[in-house]
Amino acid sequence: MEYSFSRNDIDQPVARLNMEAEAFSHWLNIEMCSDNTADLQKIALAVAQLLAGQLWQFEFEGREFHLQLSRQQASISANTVLQQRLEAEQQDDFGCQSQDDDLDDEYSDEYQELSETESGLVSSCGLEDFQLLLMAWISYVEVKQQ
Repeated sequence: MEYSFSRNDIDQPVARLNMEAEAFSHWLNIEMCSDNTADLQKIALAVAQLLAGQLWQFEFEGREFHLQLSRQQASISANTVLQQRLEAEQQDDFGCQSQDDDLDDEYSDEYQELSETESGLVSSCGLEDFQLLLMAWISYVEVKQQ
C-alpha cells in the first residue's frame, strides 16, 4: 500500500493513498483528523489485539465511514454504501422489484464492487498493512501537536 502525508493550506494533515485504497485516505482525512487521537489509539490497540489473537474482530462506526477489522483484513466502507446495500436487502426481503433490477442482472457483483472502489467508497487491505498505515498516520498527526 502506497501512501503519503502532507499538510493543506490551513495546516491540517492530509493522507493520500493509491487508488485501490482511496477510501482509507478519505477515512483518515475525514474521520481521523488531528483532533481525534483517542479514537486513533483505540483502533491501534484493537489492531494489536487482533494480531496477537486476543480479538476476533473489531468495528468502528464513524460519521461517514465504517471500519471493519478481522485478524487478517481491514475494510472500510462509506456509510452511504452500507445504507444502499441495506435498502437493497430490505427490498429483496419484501419481494420488491426496483427499476434497477434489470441493470443488476447485467452487471456482476465484481463490477459493482469495482465501481465502488474506483469512486473511493470501499477499500480493503491486509491487517499488517493497515497497522503500518495507522501507526504512520498517528506519528504524523502527533508531531504537529507537540
